[in-house]
Amino acid sequence: MEKINISSISYCKIILHAFKYPHCQIKGVLLGKNNSEGFKEVLDVIPALHSALVVPPIEILFIHLDVYCRERHLEIVGLYYAN
Repeated sequence: MEKINISSISYCKIILHAFKYPHCQIKGVLLGKNNSEGFKEVLDVIPALHSALVVPPIEILFIHLDVYCRERHLEIVGLYYAN
C-alpha cells in the first residue's frame, strides 16, 4: 500500500466539500508531490464536482488544472470521491 501524507488544509477542504453537498456524490482532485521519502504528499485539493459526471466540465477542469499545477510545481497525486 502506498503511503500518503495529507495536509490539514487539504483534509479540511474535502470534509467541507462533503458538508456543503451532503445530498450529492462529490469528486475532487488531490494535488501534491512525491517526496524524498517515497510517499505522496497532498498539498492542495480542488473540489471538482457535486453532481453526475459530465464530460465537458471535466475536460475544462483538467485543462485549467494543468496550468495551475505547472505554475505551482505540483502534480495530480490522486482523486477523491464520496457518496
